[in-house]
Amino acid sequence: MDKKFILGVCIIVSLFIFASCLDDDEKEYTVDAYISTQLVDGDTLYALDCYIYSYNAPISSAVMKDPGKTYSVDLSGLGSAGFYFEHATSFDSYSTTKPASGEYLFTMNFTDGTSETEYDEVSNTLIMPTYIEEIVPDSDNHTLTVTWAEKSDADYYNILLFRSDTIVYASGLINNVYKAAVIYPNTNYWNSGYSPVAGDTIEVMISCIVGGSDNRRYYKSQSISRSQKVSAVWP
Repeated sequence: MDKKFILGVCIIVSLFIFASCLDDDEKEYTVDAYISTQLVDGDTLYALDCYIYSYNAPISSAVMKDPGKTYSVDLSGLGSAGFYFEHATSFDSYSTTKPASGEYLFTMNFTDGTSETEYDEVSNTLIMPTYIEEIVPDSDNHTLTVTWAEKSDADYYNILLFRSDTIVYASGLINNVYKAAVIYPNTNYWNSGYSPVAGDTIEVMISCIVGGSDNRRYYKSQSISRSQKVSAVWP
């Protein structure tokens, strides 16, 4: 499975998992722009990522513009249905330049020929990455227990597992009261094309998530940080 498609699935699993009530007069789509951060060799690197999720009407194309309208990015549709579009920065394309705060403009072109525009506010709120404290394998139960450093400003955590630079596991949102989680071999969080095998080398990453103030139908994010990867062997 393509790495970018898996990233999109991870965002869906991680950020859309808690639904709230939708009022009759609310829009039938969610737009979300957020700042991603990660630490690489002691340097803080940034990216501006975004997505659109349409609940009912399929989208044919989508574009996001920055607050100063100096540049735009095309969002890519994931899957053939046209309900989810995203711009996801690859982990090796982050930069030392912090994205601008302000209102980002989304333009959605639907397959029925209509168009809609919507803004999403990106604040200066940033969450710095956590770090993984310990990974404990359990060969009897074939599980991994991952422990990470608590981040008091995180609303949620998310665990990603990589194999050969491809995401093979993405947990749901983990409440901020927890700082450890057990990874089991038989859950729906694994990519359908992969099953863990004893002796497989995997890499573990923890994401910290700060939510936005506008929850509409689905949970929205303001800032996401990625820990450095730590290698482990599946028991």
